[in-house]
Amino acid sequence: MTAPRPSSARLTPRQEEIVQAAMAVVQEEGWANLTVRRLAERLGVTDPALYRHFQGKRELALAIAGRLQRLLLEPVRGIAAETAVPVRLRVERILRHHLDLVLATGGLPVLLIAEASTGDVRLAERLRGIMDEYARLLGGLLAELEPPPGADGETAAPEELVLQLIALPAAVALRCRLFPDRKPEPERLRWLMSRHVDRVLSLPDAAEPAAGQEEIA
Repeated sequence: MTAPRPSSARLTPRQEEIVQAAMAVVQEEGWANLTVRRLAERLGVTDPALYRHFQGKRELALAIAGRLQRLLLEPVRGIAAETAVPVRLRVERILRHHLDLVLATGGLPVLLIAEASTGDVRLAERLRGIMDEYARLLGGLLAELEPPPGADGETAAPEELVLQLIALPAAVALRCRLFPDRKPEPERLRWLMSRHVDRVLSLPDAAEPAAGQEEIA
C-alpha cells in the first residue's frame, strides 16, 4: 500500500511516531545520519517496515517540515487572533513561541533550510509557504500598531520589521547547531526577546529581570 504524501495528508499515528524519531536523530546526530537504516534501528523495526510509511529521506524531510509547520503556526494563528490582547504583547508572545520552538528542537529548522538549499524543490516550496504565512501573520499585527514603528521618526514597513524581529530566533537556531554544548538560558533569552521587540518597535527597553525573579508569562 502506498504511503500518503506527507505534504498533502495528515499523518497516521505510526507516521507521527516515525517523524518524531527522525527529528530526534537529526537533532542528536545531524542530517547526514538520518537514514532509513538508522531510523529503523532506533525504532526497532526493519527497513521495509519504514518504507511502507515513507518512500525515503525526502519524504521524511517533508513530514518533518509539516510537523514544524503545525508546531509553529497553529499557536501563532491563535495568538494573532486574540484581539482583546494589545498588539505589542501579541507580537512578543509570537516571537517567544518561535524562540521556544527553536530551543525545543535544537535549531532543527536551520538544518531543514540547508537541506532545501541542496535542490529539494518540494521541501523548499514547503518551507517558503511556512515562512510566508508566518511573515503575513506577524506583519498584519505590525500594520495595526499606532503610531507606526520606526526609528528617528521614519516609519518602517511591516515586512522590514518582520525581518528584524525574526533575526534573534534565527541567530539562536544557528548557535544551537554550531555550539550544541553551550546551552543558552531560556529565561535570559526571553528577556532579550522582550528587549529586542521594544528596540525594533522603538519602545522603551524592557526592564532586566532581577536575580531569582520569575517572569510573568
